[in-house]
Parts: sequence; C-alpha cells; structure tokens
Amino acid sequence: MNMNKIKRAVGMAELVLLIFEAKYPNDKIPRKNIKCAKKYLDTQTIGKFNALEQASDDMLDAYFGGNCIKETKEWLSIRAIHFACNAVISSNQEWVVLLGEKYAERQAIEAIDYAKTCLQLLIRSK
Repeated sequence: MNMNKIKRAVGMAELVLLIFEAKYPNDKIPRKNIKCAKKYLDTQTIGKFNALEQASDDMLDAYFGGNCIKETKEWLSIRAIHFACNAVISSNQEWVVLLGEKYAERQAIEAIDYAKTCLQLLIRSK
C-alpha cells in the first residue's frame, strides 16, 4: 500500500480546509477529521483509529445529508477531506483484509482529485 499517497491526500485535504474555513469559520468538524487522521497516521493506535472513525461519521452526518452544499469550492473541500479520511481509515490492517490493498489508494486518489478541482475553482474565481 502506498502510504505516501495517503499522507499526500491528507496534506491536500488540509490545504483546502482553509477554503472551507474561510466561509464557515465556526465549523470545526472538518478540522477535527484532519487532526484525527494525522494523529492516527503518526501513532497507529486503536484509540486514535476509533476517534477518526467517529469524526468521519460526524462529518457524513453533517454534510452528506440534507445540509449538503453541492458544487461549490467548499463542497469540493469537504469531499477531499472525506476521501482523505477514508483513505486513512481503510489503510488500517483490518480494513485492508476486508476491502483489499488498493481501496485506500483509490480513496487517496479521489481526495487528491477533489482537492485539485477545488483549487482550480478557487483560481478561476479570482
């Protein structure tokens, strides 16, 4: 499994987090997701993994239901963060057994693609 790609996805998600926070400065859910993902990548402990799974569930509840802010750079940033966190979650050995080694990498690629699209949209809007 390409952990560098997964770490790159988290880094890209952290970059586009600033775009989201510029419009929604009081919403801390996306930042919490990235923080949990980075802590799990650093420590690989079950406690950090559980915290990341809970943060990811909170983000799904907040943004992928009726409150969805579609097709904006903020929406793209949330998608990048979501896929980056999924990449980290699915890099856990138990998930690798269930989903296969390539699943985490595909999630990382999705995160990077959403982040790139978000940044391109930001540049075009300037």
